[in-house]
Amino acid sequence: MACISKRRSKWVIDYRDYTGKRRWITCDSKEMAEDELYKIKKDLRRDARPTLDRDIRLGDYAPVWLDKIGPTIKPRTLQSYEQNLRNHILPALGSVKIRVLEEGIIYDFLSRKLASGLAKNSCRIIHATLHRLLRSAIRDHLVDKNYSDDLARELKL
Repeated sequence: MACISKRRSKWVIDYRDYTGKRRWITCDSKEMAEDELYKIKKDLRRDARPTLDRDIRLGDYAPVWLDKIGPTIKPRTLQSYEQNLRNHILPALGSVKIRVLEEGIIYDFLSRKLASGLAKNSCRIIHATLHRLLRSAIRDHLVDKNYSDDLARELKL
């Protein structure tokens, strides 16, 4: 991460930028160094380069996500994710940009699935698939928050 240390009556900020290159900044006081470190961390969060286009739609991101997680999960889980995406999530939300996917949209989608007569367990698995996809989108710097958090509890899935 980053740290502040005192060297020869100066305060030094030691950190790595978003490319991984090590950087140092020298300040006259500890307060100045802390202020500068705050700005650096803020810039690093903003400058985190997304590996994909931030305007990617859910339908375009889903195959990328499946390819990425495929080797890390069991084949049956991957098959379940593919089935839920194909049958439920992509027909309803595939044209929505991931960065626009907010709690209200996800809540409406899941509540419509429940109202259509789909079993609670099926809705829970659909929610789990969408939740896992959005967690991965956070790691890819496409969204800042997973808006599907706590919806399963709220919908009593």
